[in-house]
Amino acid sequence: MKSQKQALINAILFSFMILLTILLNQVRANEKQWVVFRNNIPQEVERFNIILEFTHSSSSFYDASRRGIKSEKIEGVRKKDKYKQQLNLGMAVDGNQYVVMVKDTSDLNIISKNSDRLCMAKILRTAGKKKPVAVKEGYLFFHRAVEIPLEVSSEQIAVRSKDPVLGTFGINISSNQPHAYECSFYTRLKGTLSGSTSTKKAFLNASITCKSSLELKDRYLNLSLKPFDDQMASASCKGKISDTLMLGSAKLVVEKMASDSSELVLALLDGDLDQERKQDDTLATVGKPFPVFARVELVKRQLLTLDDLKKQAGSDGYVVLVFGNFKRAMPQFYGRRPPMRNLLLDEMMIFDILKKDCEKPIVIGFVCQQLSLSDLYEKWLGRDPEFHVISDFSNPLNMQLIGISMEPHMYRPFDRGETLRGKLKFENEKVIIALIDGNGDLVYLNTDAGNELAGSLVQINNLMREGKKAEKQD
Repeated sequence: MKSQKQALINAILFSFMILLTILLNQVRANEKQWVVFRNNIPQEVERFNIILEFTHSSSSFYDASRRGIKSEKIEGVRKKDKYKQQLNLGMAVDGNQYVVMVKDTSDLNIISKNSDRLCMAKILRTAGKKKPVAVKEGYLFFHRAVEIPLEVSSEQIAVRSKDPVLGTFGINISSNQPHAYECSFYTRLKGTLSGSTSTKKAFLNASITCKSSLELKDRYLNLSLKPFDDQMASASCKGKISDTLMLGSAKLVVEKMASDSSELVLALLDGDLDQERKQDDTLATVGKPFPVFARVELVKRQLLTLDDLKKQAGSDGYVVLVFGNFKRAMPQFYGRRPPMRNLLLDEMMIFDILKKDCEKPIVIGFVCQQLSLSDLYEKWLGRDPEFHVISDFSNPLNMQLIGISMEPHMYRPFDRGETLRGKLKFENEKVIIALIDGNGDLVYLNTDAGNELAGSLVQINNLMREGKKAEKQD
């Protein structure tokens, strides 16, 4: 009887131990695992914890490319085999191996002029030790990307998400000599990894993107400080997570990050995030003369100064400067969010809103860093627009001309020369509108008019119709 009771007690204790082990393992599994970038930061240093969330969007979270892959002869190929060359692309971000088998089209009776500008291609995907599967096969024009949809689990890219992360794997093939091929490819994953916290006087926003590597230490961190009122200075910065970042006068580092990218801890090593706006934070101040400048007018091909614009407007007129690139449709393969400095309205709608029921002379200048070739050669060629198209760059050769069939890698970086924005200390990613009276004084300034463009234009129109002049400041 005693032995039976003891056996029952032992069984209960054993079951209890198993249950306790399971519970402990669950607790450990739920504990946040950290990747530490900076050790030995003093405890008294101020820290900011930012909870990050991955959301599915059209923005680019990961963007990488590779070039210069040469074709190789397929081992064991027989004379009767269709494909004799292959391009080994290696392992993609989805964990699968990709190989492109290539055959020339010399035996096809193609009578078009560019018959040598295409090949026969078969794209194979291999998952682990499984048999390769053909995902695409057919004729492929050189320099025309073929895209393969990707689905990547959140664990593969170290983010937290219930649903797979979507993207594309684009392959370009070219040939400069017979029976030899070269390949480049790009990989893009869509989504947004971001979060925010607040200081005493501002919001601190963070977003993370990846370029050539998905490693946490190689990711890029964008920080921006948005003050609660106009008396405080805004600031932004970008760099690798492992870098020391300067946000205004504040020196910040990432102390650690959750292994699933769900949280970030920033340490403030020096300076202060909450900074009052200095009087010289911008050289353009309402109630004071707008700073003089000289820039090239791109359509009329002449040098324009602020004095030239004032003379055109006259003492009773106005000059409106719109800092932003013209609205245009992005190519479908561009795959990224249009820059924030792009205008949401086309130039004629902006022109009509500003001119509506206004009898005052108005001179409008669009100050831009990028132009569409279709605008130059279809809209404005041989015409005299009722507005000025002005180079933001002091050297107009730094302007970027955009064609309708440009590949993503052909889009050059925007920040590549002295700009009027920079001289005026305007943020480079914002749409900015300035209203200047005929005397050259600044009447109105909106340094972030992107999402409220129409409302800002209507406000300027009302000021001009009322004959509003700048209220002089000392």
